[in-house]
Amino acid sequence: MNGVYGTYTPVDWEIGVHLSLWGEFLESGLEGLNADNIKQASEQLNNRWIEFCQLLSERMAWLEYQNNIIAFYSQLQQLEQTVITAENWLKVQPAPAADTAAVKTQLEKCQDEVIRLSTLQPQIEKLKVQSKALKEKQQGPMFLEADLVAFTNHFNQVYADVQAREKLLQTSKCYF
Repeated sequence: MNGVYGTYTPVDWEIGVHLSLWGEFLESGLEGLNADNIKQASEQLNNRWIEFCQLLSERMAWLEYQNNIIAFYSQLQQLEQTVITAENWLKVQPAPAADTAAVKTQLEKCQDEVIRLSTLQPQIEKLKVQSKALKEKQQGPMFLEADLVAFTNHFNQVYADVQAREKLLQTSKCYF
């Protein structure tokens, strides 16, 4: 919503409604109302305000939790893309070359992949911590842990395959 002073959020609007109701209550003419009626109306308005603040707090906590899940999956997706890239690179690698210079080049590229994959391990550990925190904070999505396990298994397999390729190239280099 746009107003005189800029953009209003639904929370701003709700606060405005409560303040407006309070203003109307005060301006409605308190004449003829006894102190008990005024006190009761004031308490009702205050209780509504407290309920609103509690609801707002719950909604904000829920939104923060959802944002944490989105951040978790965003990071997981980035890591998965890196692993898929390494896996695809590995699939197109030729057999070890016949000459030493070519094997050396293949080995250097393979070692670069090993290093690149090994740098993912701290990020994977961070995801495990995030997953645990999300599960402890609220009842997290059931698939969250399953997705992390599936990714971890995929990462471990690709990492092992790239390391095996590195060892193959190292032994091929020894024969030249």
